Amino acid sequence: MLNTRDCIYNDSFQNLKVSDLSEFRAVSVAPVIFKLQHYFDNNIESIILGKDVLFLPKKNAPMVILDTHLQSQSYEFISIYIDNTIDTHYCLDKITVKYEEDYQYGIFDEYNQNADTVKTIIEYENIEECLSSNKECSFIESYSYSVYLEILLKECEA
Repeated sequence: MLNTRDCIYNDSFQNLKVSDLSEFRAVSVAPVIFKLQHYFDNNIESIILGKDVLFLPKKNAPMVILDTHLQSQSYEFISIYIDNTIDTHYCLDKITVKYEEDYQYGIFDEYNQNADTVKTIIEYENIEECLSSNKECSFIESYSYSVYLEILLKECEA
């Protein structure tokens, strides 16, 4: 199993005030991961494996993969570097999209809880209940994630 050397996509969100991280991931992160995984699953036969690089067909690539450092590549393929060199006796078996995330918490108080930050009545009631019980009521203030690839190889048929 190998990984890509650099992330292929990253995104950051600031001033979120999101209290449900699972819902945020489902809306903001999962669609990107799903789109990328769909691309790799459908194009595995078109991806060329080099000694320390993957050559991805640019024609079918989703926009999220054309990150700023990849857009400048003017060829038909996008080069994604792998962290190890590969023996030529191996071929691609599967590419899995993985991500690493980083987030920081903030604390709700009566001053930063308003209609712009709280999306539903239930969420508002839960925060009100938390604040009235003098508990620490946290939320996700900032969130970022980086996408990389996990590459499985198999021995090529001779």
